[in-house]
Amino acid sequence: MAANEVLTLSSLIKKDLNEAYFLPAWPSTYSSKDYRFLNDKKYRVFDYPPPSQTFLEYQFPMRNLATAGSEVPILMDTQPDKNLTAHWKKWLPAFAPATIKTIEEGLSDNVPVVTTGAMQGMSENKHSVNPDTHYRLQLKSTIPEINVCSPPRINVSSLSFPCLMKIDQSWSGRGTQIANDLEHLQAILSEVIDKAEWKEGFVLQECLSAIVDVPSYQFYVSKSGEVTWVGTTVGGFTGFQWSSAIVEWEDQDRLKDMVYDDFVIPVKDYLHENGYFGLVTIEVIFTEDGGRYLCDLNPRVGGDTTHLLLAPYMAQFGFTKSSLSLMKKFNCSSEELIAKANDINNTGSINGNTDSGRVIVLSVADVVEGCQADVTVFAKSKSEMQMLFDELNSLKNKAAPNS
Repeated sequence: MAANEVLTLSSLIKKDLNEAYFLPAWPSTYSSKDYRFLNDKKYRVFDYPPPSQTFLEYQFPMRNLATAGSEVPILMDTQPDKNLTAHWKKWLPAFAPATIKTIEEGLSDNVPVVTTGAMQGMSENKHSVNPDTHYRLQLKSTIPEINVCSPPRINVSSLSFPCLMKIDQSWSGRGTQIANDLEHLQAILSEVIDKAEWKEGFVLQECLSAIVDVPSYQFYVSKSGEVTWVGTTVGGFTGFQWSSAIVEWEDQDRLKDMVYDDFVIPVKDYLHENGYFGLVTIEVIFTEDGGRYLCDLNPRVGGDTTHLLLAPYMAQFGFTKSSLSLMKKFNCSSEELIAKANDINNTGSINGNTDSGRVIVLSVADVVEGCQADVTVFAKSKSEMQMLFDELNSLKNKAAPNS
């Protein structure tokens, strides 16, 4: 791959849709009533407690722009900060700036819209994939329909503990908890059903032991059923909520070969037969005894999609180790964070070496006492990657006490 040949969201979408929009918005059931993509009556999702409005309307949409490309317009009502776009232009010159249209513009014509899920407030013919189909394929309970090994399910009539309780339709690990006994399970379900008023389903699974790793594999399934490989991340979790990712580019072929025939092909065939095309992420649990289990299926753009699209580009410059941190709190303003990232990239931070690596800010928003950001760090070694991140993390807000 030449430095100016990159895979983008636009180039993936254009495989199937000559004209389209991408809407980087989460459908939410528990957000405020004025949220544009509220699914309070149909296509309900368990996102309780709900993400902040800043995340829903700004930070999550923004994290998709750096590698979106220009061929497929992005629908969002807030333009990225000029410091952020200048940051992308300088450090990601091979990626064309995203074309942005307002949501109202995008919903007012007949051009199909690629979404992260089924949207209650959007007409069926505007969805690139039938919304009923898309919603059903994102249910946890559909996974056993695929001809692959998945964690054993537990029937409510023959409970055993500990067990894993998963809300059937949920975002970012919400609604997934371990129940240690019947009383604990009843307390969890009371919280979900009574307090959160969740009326849809849930599934119970056996808790797998001796888990070695849970990599995330991402690929694109075309209308014709062909697979375009995107990459693999090894995830980090806060409880069951996915929050970070590591990529070692030299290890990508090995990780892909471990699952391609036994998991990727059956998942691709299942989705294709059910009328889905688009990006897909699967998570596979590896256990010490050699077991492999499909534990999650997400037919949509993923939280680590931008990171994976950047990884092969950065690998060309020798930066084959990378880390993504989502929703990371920094004790400085967004402007200061971007300036610090630029400074690290310009001058280097390890023994004056300007080729130490790259820090890319994907999305950032000012919050109380600092800012919250999605940040990727690329380097030649894990130790340099950590040092770059520590350098970025050391920045203190000039107005903060004890700075």
